[in-house]
Amino acid sequence: MKQNRDCYDCVIIGAGPAGLTAALYLARFRRHFKIFDSGESRAALIPVSHNYPAFVKGIAGARLLELLKAQLAHYQTKVTVEKVAQLKKQGGLFEVFTDSARYLAQMVLVATGVIDISPDLPDADQAIAEGLLRYCPVCDAYEVKNKRIGVLVQDRKGLNEAFFLRHYSAEVFVLTQKDGVFSDYDRRRMRQAGLRFLLKPGIQFDFEQACIQSKIKGEQDILLDTLYAALGTNQQNKLAIDLGAREDKGDLVVNRHQQTSVPGLYAAGDITAGLNQLVVAEGQGAIAAMDIHNRLKKND
Repeated sequence: MKQNRDCYDCVIIGAGPAGLTAALYLARFRRHFKIFDSGESRAALIPVSHNYPAFVKGIAGARLLELLKAQLAHYQTKVTVEKVAQLKKQGGLFEVFTDSARYLAQMVLVATGVIDISPDLPDADQAIAEGLLRYCPVCDAYEVKNKRIGVLVQDRKGLNEAFFLRHYSAEVFVLTQKDGVFSDYDRRRMRQAGLRFLLKPGIQFDFEQACIQSKIKGEQDILLDTLYAALGTNQQNKLAIDLGAREDKGDLVVNRHQQTSVPGLYAAGDITAGLNQLVVAEGQGAIAAMDIHNRLKKND
């Protein structure tokens, strides 16, 4: 393993909107830093975002990341495409380990985000690209207003997305492959809200007709215009947790400057509690970078 004796002011782990925004700020603060990208940013899966400010016709997530990296390159900063495997802290410095090297840093920003739990359905990637399969009602429910919307859930938490989507359409269907997910109270709430419940439907994407076929034995097929997967997420918090950072239901606990319970360790983006949105992640990245710079100034 390569041993880097150079000590960075900061290492950023994660090159999604939060990490790239923090990197831009640190570059303009003339800080010596390194940013790692594992290639797992959920933002890259967004076909088109219409609620990201200033892009009238919307912008694809992959294109947004491309522009952020291009802006960063203007400051002679490159993103290192490599996964960070471990974090340690010793003697006031952080040790950052990849499979090939070890790096030292005074501060670390973890912006590793979350990974959406995908439904076990064929052609899911194509369905995402074509807008048949979605994950974020806050992001794009407006684009499917007055459509026939399905919400695939595996527990009661997913039901909240269905209630949220009911504001956009009179035809919202709750789908689950599990028995006993909902109580009588849940079913009553669904009926009162005008939600329809489908138990163990067969789900098939029809790309030619741009719809989803929902099949239940002995009943007529139901055609849906789009399907939201409300199956939860896997927080990518292990690096910080192993270092002793506090968490609450998987979200890293941070203060108003985005610092975790471990001094010098920051977190930004979807890995923290709050609204999972591009602009929120970018704002948190900026807040973290500002505080990192100010704390480093005390040691300059």
